[in-house]
Amino acid sequence: MQYQSTAYGYQLRLETGEEIHSTLTDFMTSKGIKGGSVTGIGALSSYSLGYYKVTEKEYLRKDYDEEVELLSCAGNLAYKGGIPIAHLHVVISNMKMETRGGHLFEGVISATGEFSIFDSKIEVIRLDRADALPLLDLPNR
Repeated sequence: MQYQSTAYGYQLRLETGEEIHSTLTDFMTSKGIKGGSVTGIGALSSYSLGYYKVTEKEYLRKDYDEEVELLSCAGNLAYKGGIPIAHLHVVISNMKMETRGGHLFEGVISATGEFSIFDSKIEVIRLDRADALPLLDLPNR
């Protein structure tokens, strides 16, 4: 991975074989990022998508092993129980220009991944809830 500081955070370029979540959360730890948001584009060699079934309170998860374009990645960065979390949603396109999207559980970079991190400079945390969704805990300030 390569990176550069910006006025509001960082620009990152992920390399072939890097997993998006672990790279982002390791970067959060190394730079002391307490929370923020992230966007990105690139290409993936494998990925796992999810859809949250509200009535069942669980994710439907599907794994893919194919080369795709990462058209859009958006999410936030926070901590849950002191552990950094990257909560990401994506839209991808295959060679036939067919798209799919959802919650990103895992994504491995094939050619490149170009990401922008906005550093909120304040601590952002997620709390466990009865419905299994660890939502952001924001203090209304």
